[in-house]
Amino acid sequence: MYCVLLVSSDRELCFLGIRFAPMLDPNITLRTAEDIPQAINIMKSLPVDAIVFDQDEVNDISKFIVAADRNRVSGPVILVSKEPSMDLLMRAIELRIDAFVPRSNRDPSDFFGEIDTRASIIAERRRNENYRRINESRMEALVKMASMDNEDFQSIVKYALEKSVELTNSKIGYVALYEKDRGILNMLAWSVQAMKGCEISNYPVEFELNSTGIWGEPIRLGKSITINDYENDRKSMKKGTPAGHIKLEKLLMVPIIVNGEIIGTAGVGNKESEYTTFDETQLNLMMTQLFSIYKSRSNFRREVTRSSAARTLMESGPVGFLYIDSEMNIIFTNRVAADVIGFDPMSRLPLPLDSLGARNVTDIKALVNSVRMDNSDRTLRAHISGDGNTTYECAATRISGGVDVIPGFMITLTDITDVVLMDSLRSRAVEHIRVLEGPVLNTLIASRRALVPLGDITDDAYPALVALDNTVTFMDDYRNVGISEPQWFPVKDLVDKAIRAAGVGNLPVEVKSDGISILVDPEFPVVFKNLLTNSASHGGRVSKITISCRISQGNLTITYCDDGAGIPDYLEDSLFDQVPQGRFGMFLIKNVVDSNGFAIRHVPTGSGTCFEIGVPPTHYSLG
Repeated sequence: MYCVLLVSSDRELCFLGIRFAPMLDPNITLRTAEDIPQAINIMKSLPVDAIVFDQDEVNDISKFIVAADRNRVSGPVILVSKEPSMDLLMRAIELRIDAFVPRSNRDPSDFFGEIDTRASIIAERRRNENYRRINESRMEALVKMASMDNEDFQSIVKYALEKSVELTNSKIGYVALYEKDRGILNMLAWSVQAMKGCEISNYPVEFELNSTGIWGEPIRLGKSITINDYENDRKSMKKGTPAGHIKLEKLLMVPIIVNGEIIGTAGVGNKESEYTTFDETQLNLMMTQLFSIYKSRSNFRREVTRSSAARTLMESGPVGFLYIDSEMNIIFTNRVAADVIGFDPMSRLPLPLDSLGARNVTDIKALVNSVRMDNSDRTLRAHISGDGNTTYECAATRISGGVDVIPGFMITLTDITDVVLMDSLRSRAVEHIRVLEGPVLNTLIASRRALVPLGDITDDAYPALVALDNTVTFMDDYRNVGISEPQWFPVKDLVDKAIRAAGVGNLPVEVKSDGISILVDPEFPVVFKNLLTNSASHGGRVSKITISCRISQGNLTITYCDDGAGIPDYLEDSLFDQVPQGRFGMFLIKNVVDSNGFAIRHVPTGSGTCFEIGVPPTHYSLG
């Protein structure tokens, strides 16, 4: 579900929005505000996924952005206007407005249909960006926790709790251990803000589980508890809070489970918006990893060097992990790393690295020695091979000794086979192009120039001359493809460049791109050039060519259509695969589209020719 806020002084527009938006997309919930102050108040109290702002004499987009930033509320913004001016559009670009939708003379279902589509796309992007940011912050926190070698456990608990409060956008939090044999909950830490807001100076640190209220329920029930309206919630397990206790508005509590056993509970509270399963997941992961570190630390001396941080973070993940002490002995390895270096993870550790016979062990030793000789604390990287078909990026970092840590080297192995393969394919393609643009292409161009002036070309020789001309044109078009890094280009600019290159300025071409830009190879216009050339050469009497864009389910589709003679049925199955009679156009189109990560297909229409190019969400932008 997406909550969309429409800010407009036009009451008729607001009425139509409430009527049409949810009807056109049941996943959209529309709220309305007549002016900027009302909109700010709504955004403070309600999570808004997208804002539709109607520019008029009452509400100005610049004032709205300033007011929103001052009040620390944000959200993707779609600007609409009856009479957009160039000044307004320039301000929208400067303010980084996510999209613009004109509203003049439009049917409500068409207008709000586009609003729904744009809102869901940018809202989903914002959600994904937010989730990614939170996940990255959690991973950074876990790495920080794992590296707090010289800190006592209480300090790590406090750090983990403050990070949990931050990740869930909460204001307060707590962590407690459960002593099962005594039936006691032992309070380990309150968040800083919770202590500031609590007037009780002698708050107890131990509680009997049987006498506790709601915050003992995660232990008793073995599951998470979420209360998004604490004041009005009537759960029987609530026993109230003592005088002077910080006021509770919302509450999320989870049991802390390690190796199938409940060892404690943690909670966060007073988030401005409602708690979700995503918040529950973040809190669960932080606490589980925290106490996994705690348990590993407790056993560290007895088990010698089973690094708690490495085991917690790397044991079952996709990244290989090795810990090697300063004497080049393997102290710990996970499953992925064991497979790479040919090591039985059940073998007794520590084990000398030199005792392994895998070829890549020598490469790992060389990287470790480079780290040993390097005076800085930076991580060094190198590529090593796995089973002959797999390539790994090997990263090595020096780890200084601490209270519970043996000095050594942390090694990670990340599978980059696909990346290396793509780099190899691109390098080979570039080399092939260099060959084509060198003596071969020059010879063909010289031959074409020598043959064209001949006035007595026989009928038998003429097709060969045409094939030669098509081959030279193909090689000239393809010679620079894949050389430069992808760049952002407006679709219309790509088409305009193709029209000039194809020399078909007399063709009636209509471009409907709505200001959309795509991330492509700078040579991408050759796709449109060859489509236009085919329409001009083989379409017969073409009176109209349309290039349009549409967005569906987050993907962009670029459609090319003409009203010409169409493509013969016998070519349908081999349209992109063969090069009939020395014509390379469709072969070139398919290869360039594929190399940019897109897909192209021919769409039978009964008359004329139609192609669709599919562009993923990561490779297009609106406005």
